[in-house]
Amino acid sequence: MERARRAVLLFALAVLAGCYTYVQLPADVRYETVSPPRVLQIVNRTGRPFSVEPSAYGKQQGFSAQSIDDGGSFDVLLQVRRFRVSDGDRTGSHQVLNGPYIAQEGTNTAVIRIRHGELHFITIDLESDGWFVPQTTSAPAVAPLRIELKSFEPKRWFPTGPP
Repeated sequence: MERARRAVLLFALAVLAGCYTYVQLPADVRYETVSPPRVLQIVNRTGRPFSVEPSAYGKQQGFSAQSIDDGGSFDVLLQVRRFRVSDGDRTGSHQVLNGPYIAQEGTNTAVIRIRHGELHFITIDLESDGWFVPQTTSAPAVAPLRIELKSFEPKRWFPTGPP
């Protein structure tokens, strides 16, 4: 009886450990196109200051939170890379290139973290092929994608703005 109890306990611990352990499966990852650089301009229209928090990569590089007064703005550079996992991957995926204030968050999404009393997220949808379309052919300057924050209701932002 004691032996069976131990076996069940060891099995349960192994299952629990499997839930919290990262297992890397072998796959052939093929990186493809990188989008032109885009500027996301975050405009504070909330009536109070907030701060844009650095990503984990940004913290490692020594970046700190940036305070944005009401009416002020902050620019975040965004580039997206297309990739495929194995030859059988027909749709592919998109990931954000490391930046000091933007980070990959799940499949085909990136986030910018905003502290306004509590932590909020601006979710950027990376799945659109619109990120790979050049914005202009004649003007050298890139027009920013303005994200005007009036509240922190959840929205997904696309290359042309929110849905």
